Amino acid sequence: MTARLLVWLAAVSLIPAFAQTLPATEFQTLAGTKLTLPGGAGERAALFIVGFSHASSKPTSAWSKQLDKDCAETGTVCYTVAVLQDVPRLVRGMVISGIRSGIPKEKRNRFLILLHEEEVWKKLCGFSDADGAYLLLVSRTGQILWKWAGPAEGASLSAARERLRAAQN
Repeated sequence: MTARLLVWLAAVSLIPAFAQTLPATEFQTLAGTKLTLPGGAGERAALFIVGFSHASSKPTSAWSKQLDKDCAETGTVCYTVAVLQDVPRLVRGMVISGIRSGIPKEKRNRFLILLHEEEVWKKLCGFSDADGAYLLLVSRTGQILWKWAGPAEGASLSAARERLRAAQN
């Protein structure tokens, strides 16, 4: 038992050395403003729900709906991110307009459009499924505390809620 504890403590002590930090990234919000994160979240942790394709809007919306209340209760800023770098410039405006029409006005300042640095974000998210949803829980200083990929169900939903509570302590 003591050996296991020592191995666990050694492993935990190495975590900060390998911790990833969210790079400063400029986003466009659906409200029409520019936001650079980390930094814009202030004194709170932030949850990024990231999608890389049109089909990913379904799982990212599911995560957002499931975690909106939890984010509010824990004081976590919750962002949905649509990565649109690969959308041809000629139709980007139409795509963004279509997204905007489906998002309530009060949520548009927390819905982010990413038009560059797609490869960086794919790497951060552990990208493997273009149509999936990716979650990044980030401390107020930009350190990635937790990441997840997959649908909003069962154990993954419980784990996300647990992580949101822990991030605010």
